[in-house]
Amino acid sequence: MSNFVEMLNDLMQEENINANNLAKKLGCTPSSICSYLSGEYSPLIKSLVEIADYFKCTTDYLLGLESENTSENFLTCPPIGERIKKLVTQKGYSGRRFCRESGIPEGTYFAWIAGRAEPNIDSLIKVAKFLNYSVDYVLGREN
Repeated sequence: MSNFVEMLNDLMQEENINANNLAKKLGCTPSSICSYLSGEYSPLIKSLVEIADYFKCTTDYLLGLESENTSENFLTCPPIGERIKKLVTQKGYSGRRFCRESGIPEGTYFAWIAGRAEPNIDSLIKVAKFLNYSVDYVLGREN
């Protein structure tokens, strides 16, 4: 998560925007932005996408997984559980096999696909790396 903190700080400095102003632009509280910047909390997927959209960058860049900021027109994200289930199936995995091989707990995976929970940022990165996709592709932001 420290890469996210570093990238968010860098992007805010480049845009010359502080936590209060960024919070206003994103429609969240300044304390949320401050907790992201301190590394105390990581954003939920919706907030991660909103931050990336604001800075016109990929979520992969924002998470420090890409070294270049390649902005493009992003698609609207479908429900994450449905998207992960679709990608897991396309790769030829059953849910249980995916969990066993990726290290994602079965209960967690099945909560995602049932829409009862969403992956945190670290789990999202783990899924993307395991499936050999970008985070933006896993989120459904790009084809």
